[in-house]
Amino acid sequence: MIMPILLAGQQTFTICAGESVYLEAIQTFPTPAQPPAGPDGGIPATPCTPQLTDISVDADIFAQVDLRGITITPTTSGIYTVTSNGVCGGPGAGNTGTETISYEVIVETCTPTTAATFTICAGESVYLEAIQTFPTPAQPPAGPDGGIPATPCTPQLTDISVDADVFSQVDLRGITITPTMSGIYTVTSNGVCGGPGAGNTGTETISYEVIVETCGTTASSNDVFLNFPWLVSLINPATCFSSSVRVYQSGDIQFVAIVDELGAEQLYFQDGTFYCQSSANYNCVALYGLQDVAGSWTCGMESRLPDCNTTGGTFFFEDCNGTLFFFLQLDDGRIVDPYFDGINFSPQEGQRVFIDFVEADFPTPCPNASAAITITCILPEVLAEPDFSIDEEVFVSDVFFDYPWLNELLDPTFCSEETVSVYEQGVYKFLLVTNNAGEERLYFEDGTFYCQNAPNYNCVVAYGFGDPIDFWTCNSLLPEPTIPVDARLTGSTSTQKAFPNPTTGQLTLFLDKQEEMQQINVIDIQGRILQNFRIDGAHNRTSLELNLTNYPAGVYYIQRQSGAILTMEKVIKQ
Repeated sequence: MIMPILLAGQQTFTICAGESVYLEAIQTFPTPAQPPAGPDGGIPATPCTPQLTDISVDADIFAQVDLRGITITPTTSGIYTVTSNGVCGGPGAGNTGTETISYEVIVETCTPTTAATFTICAGESVYLEAIQTFPTPAQPPAGPDGGIPATPCTPQLTDISVDADVFSQVDLRGITITPTMSGIYTVTSNGVCGGPGAGNTGTETISYEVIVETCGTTASSNDVFLNFPWLVSLINPATCFSSSVRVYQSGDIQFVAIVDELGAEQLYFQDGTFYCQSSANYNCVALYGLQDVAGSWTCGMESRLPDCNTTGGTFFFEDCNGTLFFFLQLDDGRIVDPYFDGINFSPQEGQRVFIDFVEADFPTPCPNASAAITITCILPEVLAEPDFSIDEEVFVSDVFFDYPWLNELLDPTFCSEETVSVYEQGVYKFLLVTNNAGEERLYFEDGTFYCQNAPNYNCVVAYGFGDPIDFWTCNSLLPEPTIPVDARLTGSTSTQKAFPNPTTGQLTLFLDKQEEMQQINVIDIQGRILQNFRIDGAHNRTSLELNLTNYPAGVYYIQRQSGAILTMEKVIKQ
């Protein structure tokens, strides 16, 4: 068999073993020559150009074909030829065409570049952050009528997976795995567009090296404080909130590393003699070459329940070894690398929260953080609850309750010409916000920035929106919001009461007896309606059973509207 020769101008791909490569096929065929006139001198049949019917590759490898080419997963390097077959189906039917194009594919044995290295003990878990962002797809071409093309949206994260058969638990930011052996673990983020540009997808990967060591049995608090009684002069296990202890074995002797409440680390000899203080550029454990962990203890659940009022902090995003990580700046000024203990929470840039935490038993991979922490309780700061009080001068629209992130862009009590228009497209909402400088920006319902108007570009037209479904304007320059004045809250005028509150999930909502229809909504802190009920007043129903079991811990609101009366009650889910 004669191997095809790679022609000048044709492409070479270099991939890693196990990866796939997409080879485009030739889409067009030469127009056949005009057939001669018939024996009676009549007009010859008009030939047609064959239309592509199938694509194949000259190799026995896994392949997947679409309308433009073929995806192959080669195991060896070589030149791969893609064949396009075409057949005429109209005038000149029967004309066929075959076109080929060759590609050189070089298959290499690659070692993934790792973003960070974690060292854990056998049986321990490690949290691997996933990539949260995807490249913005290319602008689609204008339609056949020359209209403005649909603006593509950047895919939103939908699921996270890891390339290993290990126990794992996924949350909104990454994945927790419990590996049994050392290796490189790759975390894959998959994203899909749900609004305009629906169908755009994205896949991003990030790899981590995880080293699994055989360590001594983790000591309980009783073991550590019994073996090293001098520890009680430095740590009170009954009142601490973030201290941790790690015991290292070095031959026949032991050293004890203590991380205090402020994140400072000190190294002690086994008899309590102070040896060393770690600093930003100086690590005592590394200096002494300590590697074998004989035991550890972390102040936490065994001494008290988590308390979200322990401390506060603000989230921000920053580069860590070439990857965008989120960090938390605590109120004491420290910058820490936060991980979540079974909590589903998606941090936002600049978001302020109240937390409880313990020091993580692994180091942070990021040099810009002083330590890694495990968050055991978190509550977002509520800047302002919706104000429905009767005030002839200031009225805070329900738009600010439905979309609380608007409070970061506009101050409804101190504004001039700002406006907000809410548009609906399918099940999604979009908000066009005009600031006091006249600049118009389009946001997705979760606050994601999508588009900015320009002299020759209108976001509302580009996305094909109709009339707004809701509107707000500062100082009532335009018509009032749809909620009537007498529906604004003046406090809890209803006897509506949820019990128990706080709740672990199940609760009973006691209702007023009303002749009118009642609308009950369960709303999260971002203003999203999670559950809704309609109760016919003729039924004289006095209670309603609600179930928040499947929702994460946090603050929720129960909203009830009956005619012109609107009430709101805060519920804490533990």
